[in-house]
Amino acid sequence: MINPTPANIVNGLCAALAEHARLCTEAPGDAAAMVAQVGEVHRLAREYGDALFLKSGWSNPLGNIYADASDEDIEDAGKRIPAEDGLWLTVFDKSVIRVPHAARLITFAEERFSRPVKDVEEAITMLCEADGWRPDSYPEQLFVSEGREIVMYSE
Repeated sequence: MINPTPANIVNGLCAALAEHARLCTEAPGDAAAMVAQVGEVHRLAREYGDALFLKSGWSNPLGNIYADASDEDIEDAGKRIPAEDGLWLTVFDKSVIRVPHAARLITFAEERFSRPVKDVEEAITMLCEADGWRPDSYPEQLFVSEGREIVMYSE
């Protein structure tokens, strides 16, 4: 597409999100398709932000959706200016893992944190919060890595 507009890109982004939703519900075990689709959603979200900035000067509203904005952050929106030679970066660590034995992972987390763990998601969340995301630092039988990608872009 030559000189794509933010509106054209957002249409593609919506279509990519719809395909992601379809994969999640109809083929949740297809890791290769899921990773490819997530990559497409991320690519289009970044492309949307770039086009939006070029067209209007506004930043990407999807660029930092995981941060909890405080009232002070909202009041200071647009006032963050990096120090000379400074740069704001967003880093995504995308991993696709398989948990071959859910019970083993849950037991590991329960022993590590001395409290009950209800499911795999809670176990992984607890490990991430305690250690950051480092799946290679745990016993080999807990995770099987199906791929990892570090994505970084400046805001």
